Amino acid sequence: MSISIPFFGKIGSDDVKLEPNMRVNRAGGLVGPEQVDGIVMYQVGGRAKVCWGPGNSRMEKVRDLTLIVE
Repeated sequence: MSISIPFFGKIGSDDVKLEPNMRVNRAGGLVGPEQVDGIVMYQVGGRAKVCWGPGNSRMEKVRDLTLIVE
């Protein structure tokens, strides 16, 4: 069973530190369609490089991501 923990309510995205290989989701909306089960490659400030599948990686705003906790 997985639990998603949103980063909403943080005072700035610099407070959140994502480690490589953490699993994340992104809710759909203005930022684009919903993405599930992404793997964090690295984080630079308030943005993280996330791999959404083979050959599909992109920079995402940390505040738009939801951490998957098992």
